[in-house]
Amino acid sequence: MPDTITFTPNVSPKPVFSGRGSVIQNPDILPIFWGPYWPGSGAMTVATIMGALNSIVSGPYLRGLAQYGFGGPARVRLPRIDRTSNGITLPAPGPGVNQSATVDSVVANYLDGLLTDDSIENVDDNHELVVIVFLDPSIPNSINSNAAGQVTTVSGDNGPIEKFEFLDDNTRFQRCWISTSSQQLSTVSQTMTHELVEAISDPFNSGWHQTVPPPGANAGQIGDVCNQPGLVNGVAVTAYWSNADGACIVPTAGSRFVLLSFVQTEHGKVDRPSKEGFVDFGSLCGGGRSFDYFERTYVNALKIDAKLAGYESPIVSWAINGIPVPILIGSIQVPTTWEAEPPPAAGMPAPVKPATANLATFNSGPTASEMTISVGPNAGNTSIRVDVSVKEGFDIGSGLGSTARTGVLEIDLKGQEIVWGPGYTDAHDNCERMKHLFDGNGVVIGPPQPGDPADLVDRIVEVLRDRSDGREAGLRNIAALVGNLRPELAAALTVVAQRGRR
Repeated sequence: MPDTITFTPNVSPKPVFSGRGSVIQNPDILPIFWGPYWPGSGAMTVATIMGALNSIVSGPYLRGLAQYGFGGPARVRLPRIDRTSNGITLPAPGPGVNQSATVDSVVANYLDGLLTDDSIENVDDNHELVVIVFLDPSIPNSINSNAAGQVTTVSGDNGPIEKFEFLDDNTRFQRCWISTSSQQLSTVSQTMTHELVEAISDPFNSGWHQTVPPPGANAGQIGDVCNQPGLVNGVAVTAYWSNADGACIVPTAGSRFVLLSFVQTEHGKVDRPSKEGFVDFGSLCGGGRSFDYFERTYVNALKIDAKLAGYESPIVSWAINGIPVPILIGSIQVPTTWEAEPPPAAGMPAPVKPATANLATFNSGPTASEMTISVGPNAGNTSIRVDVSVKEGFDIGSGLGSTARTGVLEIDLKGQEIVWGPGYTDAHDNCERMKHLFDGNGVVIGPPQPGDPADLVDRIVEVLRDRSDGREAGLRNIAALVGNLRPELAAALTVVAQRGRR
């Protein structure tokens, strides 16, 4: 399912909207660019605004209006460019002055003149028509003040246009005007989307309107309780109220998700000088003795990558073992474990190792979907948990966090080991072999002794595996062979032979 981003409204308690019958189901949108500035320059031109408008009506943004009766699709006509001066002169701001009413009046008179001149095609009985007038940027935003001097800045408005027709239905359609004084495409498109959804859902002042709490002056439409910005397919928009969601919403095209992966970019070994350590293999293997070994540590480096799907302005937060990763170069302490060194031959304790390791991190910024980690050498073995949390940049503050997604990686890093010499390896392997073969037989061969037959172990193994009647005789023969040099071993072999006889 495509994501619908939710926000908290700017009124309390939550607003209630009631329908009064009117709605524009299939908007027929006529953009008019009025003023000598057009077709514009830089980032704000007729072409860029038309691109934003067409993207909005053909994308998912209007999807949430279906609950109010919008059916779609919306049609966008070719733009009309009128480079004449609009002659708007705003009264000086002050208590009780409503500058937006002046703009409303001038725009209404302008559109009435176009109707008189038959300059708007397909307008008769077309109550689905929405005319959007983009003002010249020389006209500033309107400043409205109530009697108490409280100021509201107005960058757009919508309302009905109705012209009396003798012996015919009146010409009636919805109009919007949009200030472009910011000369910022994002600001203009946000105002445009705000006025468009209100014109569709509350045309002719007889559509969906706020009933609870009572709206303030020049408010009460579904965009007035929602001033949160958003992005849809790269176009800046504003949220609008959804009765179905009980929240302000911005419908978007896709579903957002995060996938974490990593690549180990370095695993370099660093070997320390050779040492000698005492190892007791136990009585079965002939006790203990000293062997050569050395400690090996590693330099580990990782690149962590977060694949972000569906995001347009992601804000990314990283954490390691629950500790936030700072921007740019950082350092985080994590627990570490060590493969223990054996005690020295003289019986002294093994060296004490640090309980934590220092992870060096690099996080290029709050939008970075990649992070690097390095640790070692001489840092031990570490197990780390990497968490990433992602939100849209506009889903912060008043947002409900509905775009938040997380990813987790559990990573074990080998940072240290004890490397034994061949003497230990041979002794260890021989001991394990004897434990496996002689467990339960009571036969302790121990380390080789002077005078032992060269194949003593192999001969004992062969006889113990023998399940024929010759097993007992074979054991007694070996016992007699080693009786003078290895009386304990001879006695054990004899006991095993007697068990077999029983």
